[in-house]
Amino acid sequence: LFIGRVEERKNVGRIIEAFEILKERYQIPHQLTLVGKEGYGYKDIQCKIQSSKFKKEIQELGYLSPNEKQELLQSAAVFVFPSIYEGFGLPVLEAQSMGVPVVASNTSSLPEVAGEGAIYVDPTSSEAIAEGIYKALQMDEREKKRFVSAMKENLKRFSWGKCAKEISKILQEKA
Repeated sequence: LFIGRVEERKNVGRIIEAFEILKERYQIPHQLTLVGKEGYGYKDIQCKIQSSKFKKEIQELGYLSPNEKQELLQSAAVFVFPSIYEGFGLPVLEAQSMGVPVVASNTSSLPEVAGEGAIYVDPTSSEAIAEGIYKALQMDEREKKRFVSAMKENLKRFSWGKCAKEISKILQEKA
């Protein structure tokens, strides 16, 4: 599952290439689901989907409501977010909050945001993205428990209440 703007900087083209590698090399039974509005470079992404021999196993759902996204996350095997550039990465925290294994870029803000609760990959390599996804899919129960524990621990660093308190403190200091 990928959730975000379907565009070049989110690396959707390489996600599709990684999916093709997984299908060919490991014959995974999974589908690739892309959720989000169209963005820059979408036509190239659409061409990549249409030319894929696995195009029938790639779903594009467009924009979904928060409740619909939550339902998808609950049923996802892996959340994939190998963005080339990311200002923050809220979708990663949303996936972690649902206990979904996260595969994310080892660049930009994502390692800081995801903490120990992600498998990091080189976003410039479809091969690396595929291997990260496969690693997530192959976790045994012990590894999954450790991973979920790391995600829960990471989430403690982020909350709207904590954010509001910190902003209030900054505003009081400026006044």
